[in-house]
Amino acid sequence: MKLSIALLSLSALTLATTDISAQKLYGLNGSAGLVHEFTSLPAGPCVAPAPMPPTMFPYIAPPPCGGPVAGPTPFPGPGSFGDIASDRLTDTVYVCDGFVIEQYAEYSPLTTVAAGTPINSFPVPAALGLALPITGMGMDSGGVTTGGIPTLYVTDGISIVGLVPSPPGTCGPAAVSVPAFKSPFLTPPGTLLTDVTVDPASGSLLACDSIGMIHSIFPGGFPGPFGFIPAAPGCGMGPFLEGIAMDLATTPSLFGTPPAFYVTDGFTVTYQDVFGAIAGPTFYTPTPCNPTPAPLNGLAYASHSVNFGAPAGPATLTSFGQSSSPGPTYGLEVTGIPAPSFLFLASGSNVPGPGFFCPPLAAVGNPLWVNPFVAPGAVTPLFFAAGPTAVIPAPLPAALPPGIEVYLQVFLDLTPGAPGGPWLSTNAVDMVVTAP
Repeated sequence: MKLSIALLSLSALTLATTDISAQKLYGLNGSAGLVHEFTSLPAGPCVAPAPMPPTMFPYIAPPPCGGPVAGPTPFPGPGSFGDIASDRLTDTVYVCDGFVIEQYAEYSPLTTVAAGTPINSFPVPAALGLALPITGMGMDSGGVTTGGIPTLYVTDGISIVGLVPSPPGTCGPAAVSVPAFKSPFLTPPGTLLTDVTVDPASGSLLACDSIGMIHSIFPGGFPGPFGFIPAAPGCGMGPFLEGIAMDLATTPSLFGTPPAFYVTDGFTVTYQDVFGAIAGPTFYTPTPCNPTPAPLNGLAYASHSVNFGAPAGPATLTSFGQSSSPGPTYGLEVTGIPAPSFLFLASGSNVPGPGFFCPPLAAVGNPLWVNPFVAPGAVTPLFFAAGPTAVIPAPLPAALPPGIEVYLQVFLDLTPGAPGGPWLSTNAVDMVVTAP
């Protein structure tokens, strides 16, 4: 499958069009011991993203290497702690209960590991300049703040430290990559940092706090490029913020719009920009104010594609892995193939755009949700699928600009021995390139 090669050709395109992005969010429901993955409410021309069923996994389970187990956390609000983070390069999830950090695998058809399987854990190291419990953490998967060392930033509410997690399956101690530093901004006594996220374009961090403010900080404790800004008004959030997650499709923006991020008080998620205003609507986040699926202690960003449009029959297209650049885990999966078929991939792009049809066009008796007729869009023959499931590994190369978006749909020739149909189409997948 030549999806990665097609994406390389997209990297040379810089024409602006509709500013659209696609991703999901993780939330830590620590009081119930659950990790949730969720999307925005659907809206926009495609009524996207397609509503996804409740997706969650229980995280209170021991890793196979015998390390400590992350436990429950308090209900959101004053006195809460714990958080969640996502490593885009490995497509794994970190959960912290304030004292222990545990790592979990995500689903991939290329492995036999189920989503939420514990693969590693370690206690938060002592003598770091931190006072437990940990209130927030965020992953620099690409190591842009540390010269290429993937780093998990953690905060106790006062100081921030960068950690290098131990390798999966070892349950060994974490190493320190960035010594403790504090926010340079003055706040009233008792104010706590409650979560942290990384902006790869500037090499800085954004941290939210317990009085409704966002701190832009360079590692080492120097003021960051975006200053000290409030959470955007308009969504009805309370001042005690619980989580923050950078939208990695907007930094740097291919379209000249301000970098954007998600912030939550545990009950509502606001989509805003780094200047303190509500961010413009995107394909994935058409509405700036969204309810959380449960009371949340923290927030994390995952470069997981969303679905849109309806399939014409039982065959369904989904993605696995994360579409960061590089994105070694990314791929597509077709399930529900009703008969031996030859698969074709239709693709469109938001550069020059728009790359999708909503409402769909009719093509060989099926809905066509993507636009393969404008380059670099295309219809690409894939392979013969004899069984009900087909897996299409599609790792993304490095150095693709964030914000490039590819709309994907599979058409099945149900009589490959006599090419020409009948045909069956899947739903569509919206894949956006993000920074790691």
